[in-house]
Amino acid sequence: MGDGDLVERRGYTWLAVTESGIVGGIQVAPFNRSRSTWQVQWVTSETLEVGSQLLRYALETVLEARTWVLEVPTPDQDRLALYRQNGFQPLAHCTYWHLHGEALTALARSSLEAPPLSPVGQRDAYLRYQLDTVAMPPLVRQVFDRHPQDFVVPLWRTLWYRWRAWQGQARPIQNYVFEPQRQAAIGYFCLWFDPQASQPHPVDLTVHPAYTWLYPQLLAHLTRLVAPEPGLRLTCMDYQPEREACFRWAGAVPQGETLWMCRSVWHKLREAKFSFQELPGLAEVLPHLQPVPLTQRDSFGGDQNMAQ
Repeated sequence: MGDGDLVERRGYTWLAVTESGIVGGIQVAPFNRSRSTWQVQWVTSETLEVGSQLLRYALETVLEARTWVLEVPTPDQDRLALYRQNGFQPLAHCTYWHLHGEALTALARSSLEAPPLSPVGQRDAYLRYQLDTVAMPPLVRQVFDRHPQDFVVPLWRTLWYRWRAWQGQARPIQNYVFEPQRQAAIGYFCLWFDPQASQPHPVDLTVHPAYTWLYPQLLAHLTRLVAPEPGLRLTCMDYQPEREACFRWAGAVPQGETLWMCRSVWHKLREAKFSFQELPGLAEVLPHLQPVPLTQRDSFGGDQNMAQ
């Protein structure tokens, strides 16, 4: 659903402990750099009551969070019930796809050529932000509340990825497609490539809604970067029908479904009692105020113009 480099995920982990031991736990982390949206990464509990207590504690403790999001597998009815009971509502359905084997090999050997690709740099944050904004519905955009700084890749991280590539270790391969006439990014992908991977390589793929013809070209390019096994792990939200159609056309197989949920939080402000001692300027003025007598013309009853 998102770029793994978007946010430094420094959150919190809490445990529910009784005399018999640990009965539950929860981990939460910021979803964006402004920390206005937070994500429940996981909740585990022995009972529904304990899970609810953990969720309520997180919602009440993280005061900077205005919105909460989470992702839950649709077959997990117990956790769905837990989240619904605590005010989370469905946001979008997500389907994970697996492209591998003969289907991947056939697409890699096809005549589809990738469009001109540009490497992702520090100066491209606003272009990626614009693409991310236009590629999702208004409600999802409002919940995620991303800003250009969410797409800035620090220099130290870029150098770290280069060192990992030199060492032959796992690292992301990121490129975007630039449209010179509109001066905008119209496509982007991030492939987490691991030379020693035993699991499919995860892919984050974003395409401008007006340029959906890019899907086959970018997908064909991605298949040429990895081996047929273990292949690619792709994601598709329910508001991206063109992407799903492309995955089916390429021979990808759905592997699982999840539900993204969200809820808003309004923290009650602490009431404060003010006294005149806290407002010395006003306290000094009030004793000197004198009543002003009303004349006949100032009175509504005696004002003939007002009566008329």
